[in-house]
Amino acid sequence: MPLGSLLKIMVFTLSWGVSAHATVQLPIEVMGPTGTSSTVTVTVPSVAPVTSLWMKVHGTSYAGKMSVSINGGAFTSLSNSTMGLTIADPERSYGGIGSNYAVIEMTLALPANSVPVGTNTITFQFNGTDGNSDGFRVLEFNFLDGTGTSVLPPSTFTYDDPNTWTAPAPLNTPSDIAAGKVLYQTATLIQSPLSGAPTLTAHCADCHTLDGHDLKYFNYSNLSIMARAKFHGLTDAQANQIASYIRSLTFVNPGRPWNPPYQPATNIDTLPVSSWAAGGGLDALLPRDSAALNYVFPQRHLAQRQFDQHLADPQHADDADGISAPRLEPLAAPHPPQGRAHRRRLGHELHQLQRQSLLQRGGDRHRRHHHAELRRLYLHQQLGRA
Repeated sequence: MPLGSLLKIMVFTLSWGVSAHATVQLPIEVMGPTGTSSTVTVTVPSVAPVTSLWMKVHGTSYAGKMSVSINGGAFTSLSNSTMGLTIADPERSYGGIGSNYAVIEMTLALPANSVPVGTNTITFQFNGTDGNSDGFRVLEFNFLDGTGTSVLPPSTFTYDDPNTWTAPAPLNTPSDIAAGKVLYQTATLIQSPLSGAPTLTAHCADCHTLDGHDLKYFNYSNLSIMARAKFHGLTDAQANQIASYIRSLTFVNPGRPWNPPYQPATNIDTLPVSSWAAGGGLDALLPRDSAALNYVFPQRHLAQRQFDQHLADPQHADDADGISAPRLEPLAAPHPPQGRAHRRRLGHELHQLQRQSLLQRGGDRHRRHHHAELRRLYLHQQLGRA
C-alpha cells in the first residue's frame, strides 16, 4: 500500500477515535415502579485515573431511594451514611439526603481501576417508593480524577429542550387529548401503588391547577406525567392521554421541575412577569447563608451592624437604609419544592404575618422590618429550625 494512502487511513482512524464518543441527554429521569433504572454509556478519555462519581440529583427525598452501579457491578444505595459518599454544603449541613433541599450535589468514591479508559456504563436505579415519590432526576454527573477535575468533556452531554416536546404516541389525536383533559379533571385515583393504599377523593386537577397550567409551565416531561398517573393507579393508555393533553396546552413555559418556585435572584426584574413564578433557578442559590448579607444590606460598611441588630431585636433594629426588594435578594436556601405539603402551611403563616404587617403596623420602616421577619421565618421553616 502506498505510504500516502496508509497515512490517510491513519489520520481518518485517529480523527474518528477522537470525535466519536457516546453522548448523554440530561436530565436523566428515573421514574416508575420499584427497580426502574436508566443506563447511560460514556467514553472516558485517556486522562488521570478516575477516583469518584459526582452527581447533582433532584428528588433525593429519603435514604436508600436511589442506587448507582458502574459497569454492571453491584449497586450502591445512597444515603447520608453511605461509605465513600460526600454531600456538598450547604445541603449537608441541613440534613443532606432527606432534607428540604430538593437538589443535592454529592460525590461517590469509586474503587481503584473500576472506570477504565474507553467505554463505561453508569446505571441509576429507583429502589422503591415511600408512598409519595415515584423517582428522581439526575440533572448532571461526571467522573472526577484525584484532583477533583472533571474527566468527561462538555461535549459528552446534551440538554433536552421542552419546546421540542410533542404529545406521546400512540394516543395523541384530538380525541385522545380531549379524553386526557377529562381524565385529568375527573379520573379516580389511588394514593400510591403500595398495598392497601386508599382511593383518593381528589383528582389530578385538585392538587395541580384545574387546567394543568403548572405542569406545562414547569415543563414536566411526558415520562414524568405518565409515571405519576400510573403511580396513582391509571392505565398506560390513560397516562398517555393525560400527557398528550398537557402537551397540547399553549401557556408560557419558562420553568423546570427542579427550580424552586419564586426563587429570588438579582435579575428577576429583567425577566417578563410571566417568568417570575419560575424563579431564578438553581444558579441563583448562594453557596452559604452569610453570602446573602451584602444583598440584604447593600451598604457594606453598615451590613454587619444592621444584621446583628436585626438578629437581636428584629422589631426595633435600626432602619436598614438601602435594603432592596426581597425578590432581588438571593438566598442559600431554596424555596419549598413544588407539591410539598409544608409549602401550604408555610404559605399560610407567611400570609398571616404579611397581613399583620400591612394592617396593624404603618410606615415604610415597619414594613421593611417585617419583610426581614418574613425572610427569617421562611428560612427557619424551610430549613427545619422552627
